[in-house]
Amino acid sequence: MLTESNGRDSIYWACVETKGWLGFQNTVSGKFLGHDAKGKLCCSAERHRSWEYFCVRMRPEGGCVLLMTHYERLWHVGIKEEAGLEKKEEGVEKLAKIGEGGADGIVWEFAKV
Repeated sequence: MLTESNGRDSIYWACVETKGWLGFQNTVSGKFLGHDAKGKLCCSAERHRSWEYFCVRMRPEGGCVLLMTHYERLWHVGIKEEAGLEKKEEGVEKLAKIGEGGADGIVWEFAKV
């Protein structure tokens, strides 16, 4: 989800595979989607390592859910509202690891381009 372009970001992601795990690499920056030490999603990894591992599960209703490693567990990827920079700002929705269970996980569809 992009709000402002700095010339190094892109809405296009390449899906890569390492040791059977999926990863998402930004086609412009070359960085991988992963999470930082606090568990927040970010796109700053130079290589596809365990903090950038994803898997996909098909849903019977159609589409699939995206899961991300969290130590020895898989957490769903969804949307979380975070407070704005200023106290008076409304919250901003951001892509996030939302924990086990995944009731609020995003249903994804992937397309080969």
